[in-house]
Amino acid sequence: MWSDLRAHVRRFFRGFRGTLTPAERQTVEALLGPEELRCFRALQGREQRHAVDVLRHLEGHGSPSDDLLVAALLHNVGKGRVRLHERVAYTLLTMFTPRLLARVAAPDGRGFRRAMAAQRDHPAIGAEALAAIGVRPRVVELVRGHHDASADDDAELAALIEADLLR
Repeated sequence: MWSDLRAHVRRFFRGFRGTLTPAERQTVEALLGPEELRCFRALQGREQRHAVDVLRHLEGHGSPSDDLLVAALLHNVGKGRVRLHERVAYTLLTMFTPRLLARVAAPDGRGFRRAMAAQRDHPAIGAEALAAIGVRPRVVELVRGHHDASADDDAELAALIEADLLR
């Protein structure tokens, strides 16, 4: 649990690093189609930073497929707009009081309750949104599974899960 908390704290502070460099933007634009790029650009700045960090981690640890790289860039599109305090609260509730999170999170709720549900359910929400715009099925599958406890025999999904946790 404490190693997970350390990873979240590192990611939290890494999110303050700023915007993407021109070279990073160019990489993103080269990998994504127009609709995918629209989804990426709709991400908050810290989510864009995280997505590129995940992509870079994957590139540094093997020869990832284009589908895996696209999934790295789009894996958090289902979150929508999340305020900083909601992100922190979600992480703490997940780690220390998951039963309280289950009671608080409400997809049809408002404000905080809706934000908790969106963060909890973002893999499915994002996968559905990506499928609706015609993103390749393998990318959709990777996005949907990126918070699964076990990747079973799917090496690409396991790599995405690991990179998401580390970055």
